[in-house]
Amino acid sequence: MICSLFDIQPIPSSHKVGMKRVLLAAEESGCAITQIAVTDLKAGEVAEAHVHEDMMEGFYVMSGVLDMVLDGVVEHCKEGDFVWVRCGVRHELRAITDTRIMTIGCAL
Repeated sequence: MICSLFDIQPIPSSHKVGMKRVLLAAEESGCAITQIAVTDLKAGEVAEAHVHEDMMEGFYVMSGVLDMVLDGVVEHCKEGDFVWVRCGVRHELRAITDTRIMTIGCAL
């Protein structure tokens, strides 16, 4: 499977902020990956705190600056940073600037 980010129509994220382009969906992966997507957040947008009990999630900051709040601890993230969130960790994303992130979901 080969796809181009620029050929994929953006759709609203499941957190009701930002627009994402899904590079790989669960039904296409053939493994525990639930989704690989690129999401654009505008400065000031917040993906409110939530927990995944059956999924881990990775975030790669492609551009911009955001704060990730992990179980109440604020981590300041910038372009090139990667954050891995394990199951059960409450997490929130706060875009400080316009931000582009790649997310990778992985089911248990």
